[in-house]
Amino acid sequence: MASRPRSSASETAPSPPARNAGGEAPLQTLARGLRILKFIAKQDQLVRLRDVAQAFGLERSIALRLLQTLEAENFIRKHEGLKAYSLGPALTELTRPKPFIERLAERIRPLLGRLTQETGQTSHLAVLEGRSAVLVEVRQATGPIVVQQAAGDAEALYCSAVGKAIYAFLPEPEQRELVSQMKFEKHTPATLLSAKQLNEEAAAIRKMGVAFDRAEGPLPLKCIAVPILNEEGRPVASVGISCVGALTPQPIESMRVWIRAVKQCGGSIEQEIAS
Repeated sequence: MASRPRSSASETAPSPPARNAGGEAPLQTLARGLRILKFIAKQDQLVRLRDVAQAFGLERSIALRLLQTLEAENFIRKHEGLKAYSLGPALTELTRPKPFIERLAERIRPLLGRLTQETGQTSHLAVLEGRSAVLVEVRQATGPIVVQQAAGDAEALYCSAVGKAIYAFLPEPEQRELVSQMKFEKHTPATLLSAKQLNEEAAAIRKMGVAFDRAEGPLPLKCIAVPILNEEGRPVASVGISCVGALTPQPIESMRVWIRAVKQCGGSIEQEIAS
């Protein structure tokens, strides 16, 4: 890279802060980038470019540059097929994963791999973090059109299979506490919109032992999940698969082979935990 010519004036007087392409000083850009990172971390679903632009009153071109910078440093991850962002692996390097989650993810990787192979769909393990079900391990399906997910993706409890599978088996006081903090947003005609609807479905999930996402969330996905219960019957995680809704026109409840595979995987994971 060619160096900038020096003058006598530049040697005696401090230079003003350099400006980036958006016209901001570096510290202003850093602060804005950190605020965007915190914004993404607080969301219950993947974040799109327009979400960031609207939340911070930015032109889309400036918002895109900030997102690209965070992506380049691995603080966020872009899901190309979904045109959306989630937290990236660099944050894991800054905050050590919980020992239990780390051990569980290591032990169930072969089981997730088998689930993906049997169903042809992306499989994942999720745990409850705050008001969301956060994916901690993902086995990506292969093919021209598949669901792109990654560890760190957060799913809302009321409109995701992995979230509902965990919620359904929590003690009632914890359910009430979580519901009191939920903001039910209508993403599709299938989205649950109240605590009553969620609790009615939770009762059905406890009876069937399996939860479904019938294209209820902000992304056009259909999903199947089951809870991972410890010896006391408490949900410590959930495991499931996600498929592209447009490629699965039939009701997700009718996919019996997939349901059986997810249930078998959940049972194997529970055995791993108990051993």
